[in-house]
Amino acid sequence: MDRATRSTLITALCLSLAGLAACNGIPGSESGDVPPQRPLNTVSGYVVDDAVGGALLNVYGFDDGVKGELLASTTTAQDGGYSLQVDGVERRLLLLEARGGEYIELATGQRVELEQDQVLKALAVNRPGQSMSVMVTPLTHLTAALVRYYLDSGMAVEAAIDTATAELNELFGIDVAAVRPRSIAEQGTSELTPDYLYGFFLSALSSWTKRVNEQNGLAPHAVYTSIALSQVLYDEVAADGLLDGKAGNALALGTVGLGPNAYRLSLAQHMLAMAAGKANLSGVSVEQLLPLAFRLVNSEHRLFAGVAPDLSGGQVAVSGDENLGSYRSGVFEYAVTLDSPELISSVRFSVDDFDLPVAAVPGEMRVPIDTRQFADGQHTVAMRALDWLGNPVANHAIVFQFDNTLPYVNVSSRLYTNQENYLLSGTVGDNGSGILQFEIDAEAVSINPDNSWSLARALQPGNNPVAMRLEDWAGNSFAEQVTVVLDQTPPQIDSGAGHSQARFIQASELVNGMLADSNTDAPVYIETHQADLDGTAITRAALDGAGIPYFAFAAIDALDTGVATGAAELQVRMRYEKNGITLADWRPLTPLAGEYLVPLAGETLHSSWHQSLPTDEHGVRVEVRDKAGNRVEKLFAFRAAFAVAGIEMEHIREPSAALFESTAFADRAALYDRDITALAYTFTNTSGKAFYIQPDDAGGHVARRDVEQLLREHKVRQVTTPMWRVGVIENASDLCIGSLVNRRFEMVNEMYQFDGNGWVKAMTPPATIGEPINVFSDAPEPPEDSQRVDVDLAAVFDELFASNEISSANQSFSATTTYDYDYLLNVTSQQGLSQPVLISNWQRLVDYVDTSVDDELTTCIVVPYFKQFERYTYQSEPGYPLDSHAFLEEQQHFATAGFTVHDDTSSENIAAVSGWYRIPAGHTVSITKHVHTPALTVDNDVAVAEPDTVADYTPLLYDKAISWSIDRALNITAVHDAGAGNIFAMTPTQTRAGEGAVQYSIRRP
Repeated sequence: MDRATRSTLITALCLSLAGLAACNGIPGSESGDVPPQRPLNTVSGYVVDDAVGGALLNVYGFDDGVKGELLASTTTAQDGGYSLQVDGVERRLLLLEARGGEYIELATGQRVELEQDQVLKALAVNRPGQSMSVMVTPLTHLTAALVRYYLDSGMAVEAAIDTATAELNELFGIDVAAVRPRSIAEQGTSELTPDYLYGFFLSALSSWTKRVNEQNGLAPHAVYTSIALSQVLYDEVAADGLLDGKAGNALALGTVGLGPNAYRLSLAQHMLAMAAGKANLSGVSVEQLLPLAFRLVNSEHRLFAGVAPDLSGGQVAVSGDENLGSYRSGVFEYAVTLDSPELISSVRFSVDDFDLPVAAVPGEMRVPIDTRQFADGQHTVAMRALDWLGNPVANHAIVFQFDNTLPYVNVSSRLYTNQENYLLSGTVGDNGSGILQFEIDAEAVSINPDNSWSLARALQPGNNPVAMRLEDWAGNSFAEQVTVVLDQTPPQIDSGAGHSQARFIQASELVNGMLADSNTDAPVYIETHQADLDGTAITRAALDGAGIPYFAFAAIDALDTGVATGAAELQVRMRYEKNGITLADWRPLTPLAGEYLVPLAGETLHSSWHQSLPTDEHGVRVEVRDKAGNRVEKLFAFRAAFAVAGIEMEHIREPSAALFESTAFADRAALYDRDITALAYTFTNTSGKAFYIQPDDAGGHVARRDVEQLLREHKVRQVTTPMWRVGVIENASDLCIGSLVNRRFEMVNEMYQFDGNGWVKAMTPPATIGEPINVFSDAPEPPEDSQRVDVDLAAVFDELFASNEISSANQSFSATTTYDYDYLLNVTSQQGLSQPVLISNWQRLVDYVDTSVDDELTTCIVVPYFKQFERYTYQSEPGYPLDSHAFLEEQQHFATAGFTVHDDTSSENIAAVSGWYRIPAGHTVSITKHVHTPALTVDNDVAVAEPDTVADYTPLLYDKAISWSIDRALNITAVHDAGAGNIFAMTPTQTRAGEGAVQYSIRRP
C-alpha cells in the first residue's frame, strides 16, 4: 500500500475515534486493519513559548520537503506537553506544527491566545524502532524557516534539515529541538543548565516585545507578542536565509527597526533584564548569564549577514522637566523618567562629573541635590544609565546656576502658554536673613507663608520678558529675567507631500490612484494578506514594496510673532475610528525623516479593522499639540473593500485512482451508479485572515463504454409490383345461358388489348425498388398484397373492340351469337378469343324453322371484373445475408454531485454556511469533488469472442473497455470573513484550478 492510501485509511480511522485526545496515524494492511504487532514510534515533547497549552499539534510527512499527509494529531496539555505515535516501520521525515492554544508572556503575565495564522514548527527524522522527543518552540520555528530557505535554494531535504539544525544549535549553544525549555519562573538551584538557558532565550523574546509595544505607544503586549515576533522571524529567514532585517523589504515592528544588531543586542539585553527581574525564580543570576549574553551580542554568525557587532544601539528613552528656571539654591529635586527601566542595571547621577551617592531605582527618579555642597556658579547635572551588559543606554544633562549666597527665585509655572491671562508662579528662598522685597517688573509681589508666590499677567503674543528681583535683609539681591512665551497659533498638519498609491474599486473595476485626505467615494481595495504589517518597516520604500497603503503628513508649527515649537518638540498622536466610534484610543506617533506615516494595517489601526464592510467609514484622527498647548486635529477618512488574493493550489490529488486501478474488469459494475471522490484540491490559507469559499465547476464529465457487437445482418430492398386481378369469362358464347358467375380469376401484370388493327400487349406500371432496409431473417416474409381496387375502365378504355360471331343450326332453328370483346390473356389460341375479360353488346338471335314460333333475341350486359393491386417482394442486397462485427461507443455525461471541504489542520470537515465554507487563517484545507457515475449496461456475451459458432439476428454485445473522463477544473469564489452575515456584501475574487481531465479506464484482459 502506498502512503497516500495509508493516509486515507488513517484519516478515516481518525474521524471515527471521536472523543480521543489524540488520533495516531498508524498505517495498516490493505483492508484497513491495524495489526497489533505493527511497531509504533512514540513522538513526545513540549510546545513552549512559555508553555503553550491547548494547542493542536499535527504531525505530517515531510519526505519531499513539503507538508505531506497527516500522520497523527493531539492536543497539548497545560504544560505544553504532548505524546503521540506514528508508524515505526519506515524512516520518514516529519513536520510538526502547533496551532492555537495559549501561553503566558513572562514579562507581563499577560495571557496570549495564538491567532489562527500563527504557528510554531519543528522538524524531525522518524527512524524505525526509535521513539523521540521533539520540542516545538520559536527557535525550532526559526530552524524550519532556514530549512525552507535551503530547500528553495535547491538543497536536498535531509541536508537542509541537518545544516539548519547545526546552525541554530551553534548560534544559541543548545540543541533547540532536543532540550526542553524550562521556564525561569520555576524554582531552581542557581545552576545554569541548558534547559534554563533555553528558558532565558524565550523569556527575552517576551521582554523585548513588551518594550516594542511601549516604543510604539501601545500597552505591553497589546499588538506585538513573542509568538507574533516568531512569525516575522520565520518569514525573514525563509526569504533569504539571514537575520538581516529584510524579507524583500525592510522589516520592523512598528517604528522599531529590525536587523542583526537589533537581534543580538536586544536578545542579550532582555535575557539579562529577565534574569534581574521578579519573574526569575531559577536562582540563575545576571553574572552567570553575562558570558553567554556577550557571546551572543558579539556573535559574527553567518545568519547576521556579516554585519559587525555594534553595542551602541538599544537606547532607552529618557525625559526630564525642562520647563524650569535656571537658578537653584539649597536642596532641590532633579526629576528624570526612564522608559523600559527593566533594561537598566545601574543609574549614575553626577554634578560636574562628581558622582552623587544616590541609590536610584530605574523608572521615574527624583534625586535630591544640595547646592550648598558646590560652589556658586554654573553646574551640569547629568544622568547616565547602563544596561546589564554595561553599555550606556540613556544620558541626560541640564545646566543650573547654583547660588548659595544670594536669595533665589524658582519659577514653577510653565513658560510656554496659549493663555493671554497667565498666572506666573513659583517659590522664593534666602540664606537666613529673610526676604526684604520681591518684585516682578518693578511690581511688588506678595510671598505666602510657605514661600510660594503667584502673579497674574496679561501676555502679548510672542516673547514676554519678565524681570524678577529679590532682596534680603542683609542687602543681598537676586535678579533674573525669564521669558514667558504666548503662542496662540496652532500647529499645522501638512499632507502636501502626498500619501501613498492605492487601488480603488470604481464601477466594479480596480483603478490605481493616490490616497487623498478623504477617500469615502470609492473603497480602497485591500487584499487581506496586506491588512497587517507583519514586520514591514514603516518607511515609504518598505510600505510601497509591500503594497500597503498609508497616509503621510508633516507636523509644522509655523513661526508667528517670533515664536514656534520645534518639530522635535511637537506632540503628535493618532486614534482610529470606524463609523464614528473610537476603536483604538490616542497613542503617540514617531516621525521618520521629518514626516509621519500611518499604514492602513492592523498594527497601527486596530487588530479587528479588517472586520469591515465596504460601506464602513474608517477614520485616522491625528492631533498635533505644541508646547503652548495649541492643538490641531485632522481626520483622514477612507472606506475599505477587503478581498482575498488568488488561492494557490499546493497539489491536486486523485483519491479514487486506486479504486479504479484495483477494480477488475469483471467487477466493473461496482464502478457504476455510485458516488466517487474524484479529486482533492489542497491549499493553505496564507492570507493572514479567515475567508469564505464557494467551490463550483461546470461538471462536464463523461463515461464511455466501448462494446464489440456480433450480428447476423440481412439488407433487402422492397420490390413493389403493380398487378391486375381479372375475371376471365370462361365461355362467352353461353354467357347469358350459363351462370354469370362462371368466371376464372387470374392475377396478371400483362394482357392484350385490341387497338382496332390487332392485339397489342397492355402492361401494369413497372415495379419500383425501395431503399435498403434491415430484416431479421434469411427469408423474410414480405408484406401482404395491397387492397384490390377497381380499374376505372371508362378512363382507360379506348372503346375499340374486336367482334366475334358464332353461328349454329339444326332442323329446328339456327342461332347466331355476336359480341364485342377486349382484353385477352392469350392471343395465340382460339380459346383465348373466347375467354375475354371485357364483353360488350352481347346478343343471340334464334331463328325457328317453324314460322309459327317467334324468333328470340337475347341480350346480356356483362359487368367486367377488373381490379388492380400491388404485390410486395424482397430483393436481397448483394452479399446479404451475412455475419458482421462492429465496435460501438456509448457515452453518458454526468455532473458533479457536490463538494466536501475538509480542514486538514484540525482534521474536521467544515460545515457550509449558506453554501460558503469558512477557512481559518493559516489552515491547510482540502476540497474534494464528488461525482456520481452513470449506470452503464453490463454486456458480457462471450459468444462474441467466438464468431464462428454464433449467427443470430439478435445483437450479441461484449464490453471491451470502460473509461471515465472527469474534468479537473475547479472554480473557487472567495470573500474575506467579515462575519457570516456579511458574506454577500464583500468583494469576491475568483480562482480557477486544474486543467484538463482525469482519465480512468479499465479494459478486458
